[in-house]
Formats: sequence, C-alpha cells, structure tokens
Amino acid sequence: MNKIHVSQIINEWDPIALLSHAPTDEYEIEIKLIIDSLEKSRTTDELANNIYEIFSKRFGTDVFTKQYQECIEVAKKILRI
Repeated sequence: MNKIHVSQIINEWDPIALLSHAPTDEYEIEIKLIIDSLEKSRTTDELANNIYEIFSKRFGTDVFTKQYQECIEVAKKILRI
C-alpha cells in the first residue's frame, strides 16, 4: 500500500478539521495504523470499521464526530488503487 496515496486521502478528508491549524503530518500515526490494518481488511466494510475505530479511539467520539458512512467512502477511495 502506498503511504502517499493513503496520506493524501486522509489529509484531504481531514476528519478532525485540524490541518488548517496543524502540521501536515498531524494524522501520521492514524495513517500508519490504517496502512497496517489493510493486511487484515479484506472488504470495504472491514477497512471502514478500522478507520472509524482508529479515529474514535485516538481522538474520542466527542472530537471525531464523522459518520460511519463517511468512513466507507474513505475506505473505497483507499482501496481504489
């Protein structure tokens, strides 16, 4: 999996709306976790669930307020290589 590809998608999504006030590597840890989860994610739903869990756990659901459906769309983009 191309880290640049995943980074571009996550940074474009900017799920916590931080990038206008934060360094460009703000989501570096989450991106690494997503790339690592790709080995276990066999479907779009599995990857979407992993993305949702990663951001929920790292930022809390009071900060990460995106809907699961958005994670599905992000997962589809990531898997479109």
